[in-house]
Amino acid sequence: MRSGPRIPPWIHRALDHVTGLTISPSTDDTLLIAISGGRQHTFEVLNMPTLSQEKAAEFVRNRQKISTQKQKAPLIAVRKLSASTRQLLRKEGISWVEEETGVCFLAGPGLLIDTKIRDGAERQASGSGQAKLRGRSGLVVESVLSFFRHERLLVKRLPRAPRSPRGQ
Repeated sequence: MRSGPRIPPWIHRALDHVTGLTISPSTDDTLLIAISGGRQHTFEVLNMPTLSQEKAAEFVRNRQKISTQKQKAPLIAVRKLSASTRQLLRKEGISWVEEETGVCFLAGPGLLIDTKIRDGAERQASGSGQAKLRGRSGLVVESVLSFFRHERLLVKRLPRAPRSPRGQ
């Protein structure tokens, strides 16, 4: 059983940046999207934090086998896709929105939006997105940056940066 909303809140924020779109929640996992007050399209939001090209191909095959609900098109909510996965989904007409990059592709009868939403791109450019640091050295860098969040840090000045009380 799931707790909380099935549609990630960032989806609404991202789609609000697409000029001319009207977004209405329908159920806990469905969005109604219309462009400039025109025909409404029903999308079932599928929250997939990651989606490889292999899993996307499997999704396409399974969708073709059990495509009983033509009125509900899938809208994949994903952190980030590779270029080859985007190409596959685009070719199959499957809609998606990427949280990290702001790439948005919405397709349906009389609807085609293929854009990069400013919200995601600005968040990445500003550095407010989560850094992908790995290993012990990544933890050290993340700790230093988190501790001195409100100070301007230069790499050449790090050895002279103020120390935390625990570090003395």
